[in-house]
Amino acid sequence: MEAFVAFALVFATVQAATYIVCERGNRSAWVRDVAYVHAEAAPGASFRGTEPAAHAYVGPQLRPRAPLHVRAVALWSIGMGQMLIPGALAAAGGTIMYGIGLVGIPGCMLAARIWGLGPALLRAEPTAVQRARETARFAILLNAVVLVVAVLVGLDPQAWGLGVFTGAYGLVSVAHAIALRRVADTVEALWVARGYDAEQLPRRRHTAPAAPNVAA
Repeated sequence: MEAFVAFALVFATVQAATYIVCERGNRSAWVRDVAYVHAEAAPGASFRGTEPAAHAYVGPQLRPRAPLHVRAVALWSIGMGQMLIPGALAAAGGTIMYGIGLVGIPGCMLAARIWGLGPALLRAEPTAVQRARETARFAILLNAVVLVVAVLVGLDPQAWGLGVFTGAYGLVSVAHAIALRRVADTVEALWVARGYDAEQLPRRRHTAPAAPNVAA
């Protein structure tokens, strides 16, 4: 029990520290073009723009930072991503029984992708848009399999607890995937509001987006 508590404390500390460093160090990534902002909202007034710009707006009179739902999903992503560590240990420990170990392999791959998405979302990286959508799609497909396995495991009276835990985690992962899609739309809206074409946003890391559409 003490080992579990110690692990949980380390887990939570790393998650919080990663979030705080990334969130505070990248607030300027959410600042909109000031000239564009003044054309839509008077100083001190709340934004009254139309979609999709309203999703991305951060007023110049406010301290720039990511919207609340982006910060929440980024923190959630960091925590979900850290499950790569216990997931890999569990797979290495021989939890091949009931097929859970088999889905644990792609589960570790998913956790690794999610782990990196948290900081990328806080940085409003243009590449995070497509990465988040692809990760969400992969998560939903994988957890459909996980839920089927959870039901089969739950049919065993001696392993129903494991089935319930696996199924619950699968549902949480699906909810996270749905949230990722919404955040991807928010980051995309930010870049579109800056004049970039959503279809030309880069999909690979360390790739700059194409020049903004001046006519927009």
